[in-house]
Amino acid sequence: ISGAGSKMVSQGDNGIAGVRADDKYFGSALAVGYFNSNFLGDVAIGVPGDDGVFAKNDGSVVFVEDFEFNKTSFESDIVRGFTTKERLGSSLAACDVNADGFDDLVVGR
Repeated sequence: ISGAGSKMVSQGDNGIAGVRADDKYFGSALAVGYFNSNFLGDVAIGVPGDDGVFAKNDGSVVFVEDFEFNKTSFESDIVRGFTTKERLGSSLAACDVNADGFDDLVVGR
């Protein structure tokens, strides 16, 4: 995505968890929501081709807190799949599953 108001982020840069590689499909799924109680936008980024410690193509989801376009570095965490070819992060959705007023992250494979 490019144009006015857009921002390019890559895995492994500026605090985005993980290591950049072309075959990981970083960003092939995205979900934006208010996942914590501070009401700043958070972004979940799917990386279904990511290789974990124990398995190949187990996939991962990178969670970036308080995403703002004018930031130059970010706080992020990563959650990895457990089995070969699990491809965690192939699909993501943000919705309030438990009706507590905050978005919940639904992760598919």
